[in-house]
Amino acid sequence: RGTRVEVRDLFFNLPARRKFLRSAASELTAAAKLLTLVALGHPAVRFHVVHGTRVILSAPAVAGLRERVFQLFGKDALDRLCDVACAEGGYRLDGLASKPPTGRPDRTRQHFFVNGRPVQDRTLQAAIQQAYRGLLERDARPEAFLFLTVPYDEVDVNVHPAKSEVRFRDSQRVFGLVVRGLEAS
Repeated sequence: RGTRVEVRDLFFNLPARRKFLRSAASELTAAAKLLTLVALGHPAVRFHVVHGTRVILSAPAVAGLRERVFQLFGKDALDRLCDVACAEGGYRLDGLASKPPTGRPDRTRQHFFVNGRPVQDRTLQAAIQQAYRGLLERDARPEAFLFLTVPYDEVDVNVHPAKSEVRFRDSQRVFGLVVRGLEAS
């Protein structure tokens, strides 16, 4: 039951790709980060990632995001987060975000998902910064695991070849929804 994927010598036959690869450790780190994002977006799915004999990621299926964050980042991280839920006219924001005044020194725990897909987006980053302006300790950045659901015709996923960036038809509406959702939580 389920799917098992095994990867070996991925680009052995494509020298053009192989020459752009970084070290094996660096590539493994990138793969682990991507699989962590996929696991966050799909808590009902079990993820077990092994490299050689070492377990890189072990996340059994769970009921929801809170449990998945606990699995991946621990109790301390979960204790610093509060629930976020907001909906307006076909748009919905759900997730977890920092309880002021705590934060992190960097943005490595700001994760965004649009219609279930992990993305990077400047509008969403700016909305988080706006919502937390003046609420966090000095030089702290909020943690956030935010899931935005928008009508499919309101978002363009073909902005980046890896589909990691999106463009919203009404970015001001998205910005406002995220700010209001975070401020209300």
